[in-house]
This record gives sequence, C-alpha cells and structure tokens, in this order.
Amino acid sequence: MSLAAYQEGQLAMLRDSRRAWAYSRGDFGDLAARLTGLERERLQSQGLDAGMALARKLHEGWRLTKLLTLLPRTFDVGDPELLSRLVAEFWSATPPRSLYFESEAAEFARIVTRNSPSGTLLHEVAVLEGALLAAAGHRPNAAPQTTTVRLNRDPRDLMSGTAAVPLGDGAFETAIWSDETGVHLSVRCVRP
Repeated sequence: MSLAAYQEGQLAMLRDSRRAWAYSRGDFGDLAARLTGLERERLQSQGLDAGMALARKLHEGWRLTKLLTLLPRTFDVGDPELLSRLVAEFWSATPPRSLYFESEAAEFARIVTRNSPSGTLLHEVAVLEGALLAAAGHRPNAAPQTTTVRLNRDPRDLMSGTAAVPLGDGAFETAIWSDETGVHLSVRCVRP
C-alpha cells in the first residue's frame, strides 16, 4: 500500500535528520519501490523543509521532556555525557510507541541500570524509578502490578530532594525492609 509507505517515509524524516537529507536528494533506499512518483516528489520536497525540521525538534523535545519528567532523579544524579549517549543510542534503536512515552521511560530506566555499575547512586536511582513506573503499569501492554526491588540504600533517601516522584503521596503502597542482602522496596500502584 502506497500511503503506508509514504507515512513511513514521513516518520523516518521526523526521527532522523540524516534520512530527511537523503530523501531531499532523492535517495529513498528500499522505500522507493513502494512509493508513487508523486509521493517521492513530496517526500523529497519535505526533506529539507523548515517545517519538518521544526517538527523534528518538537518531537525530540517532547520525548526528552517525558524522560526528564518521568525519571527526574536518574537525570539529576547521572553523568550528563553518559545519559546523553544512552538517550541517543536508545532513541536510535527504539521507535516511539505512544504520545506520552511512559513505557519508553520504563525501558530507558532498565537500560541505565544495565549500563551503570551495580551499587552506584545512578544504578540505585534508575532501579527505583523503573520500579515505580513498572508498578504503575508503564510497560508495553502492562497493567499495574506489585514490584519488588533490592537496593543498597533506603529508597526514601534516594528520592529526597524531588517532588516529581510519587513516593508517599498516596499513589503507591510501599513496604521497605532490610536484611543481609540489602534494602528491599515493594511498591504497588493504588492510584494511577
């Protein structure tokens, strides 16, 4: 279907300025065979269009704002260069799946966790914020659930200094306990 290919091309330009540049030169790659001549002309003219560049910036800004809003402590305690690299790699490999990006933020928290040394403040905060998002059901095709994580620090200390995290505001029921393996947090969303 030609319209689907045209929309795929527009989305590709929105996500990647290099793709927009290639389309502006008439290089459509594998997509070319699925486009009509008129669709190729339109995509080529949109490739360097200021409106497309603005739409790309707005899209990136909205996507970044959601990560910053949903993972505030992760971005507060993390190394900006590391997080910038992880965001770029994540966005390159992960197409947007929704307008509000909650499941994307939960997935990004797991990536930060895998890419930061265990026990570091960044690792602990990303684990905690990821658990809060998971408990609220912010994963692809997921409902709210009880999530339990092991930490080396008290989660209340990890979240101090931010009002953006809903621990203690009634949205989550929490249980915190310690044993020889560390501090444990069990969290269940009661008010999404």
